[in-house]
Amino acid sequence: MPIIYASVARGDGTLLAEWSDVKGNTAQVAADCMQHVIAAPDPRMTITCDKHTFNFLKANDWIYLAVANEDFGRQVPFALIQRVAQEWEGGFSAKAQRGAAHSFDRSFGPKIRDAMDQLNANPESVSKVAAVQKQVDDVKRLSRGM
Repeated sequence: MPIIYASVARGDGTLLAEWSDVKGNTAQVAADCMQHVIAAPDPRMTITCDKHTFNFLKANDWIYLAVANEDFGRQVPFALIQRVAQEWEGGFSAKAQRGAAHSFDRSFGPKIRDAMDQLNANPESVSKVAAVQKQVDDVKRLSRGM
C-alpha cells in the first residue's frame, strides 16, 4: 500500500486521531519526527526514513501527517492531508481543542481510513505521475497476458 499511516495532532504534538494499514513502528517514528515539525518554521515538511516519507502540514493549530512508501512521491500524501484537514476542520476541530490523546481514534480514524483507501486505490485522481505509472503498469499487464 502506498499510503500506510495518517494522523491529526494538536499544534503541541498531542496525537488525537490516527489510522494505520500496517503493523510496525510507524506511529513511534512519526511521534519522534513530530518534535522536529513543531519547532520548524515551515508549514510543510517531509522527512524520509526507512524508505518512507513522513509528510507533515501545520495549519490552523493542527499538525496533519501522511506516511507513504518513498517511491510513491509527495503529491498524493499531501492530497490525503488536504482531505483529512478539510474534514477535521469542518466538524471535529472545535471539539478537539482540549481532547485527550487518541480521543478521536474511534470517531475520526475511520474517516482517515476512507480517504486513505480512496487515494491508495486511485492515486491517478490527483497525480499525473501516478496516472502515467498506472498506464505503464496496465500496458505491462496486457503484454504479459498475450
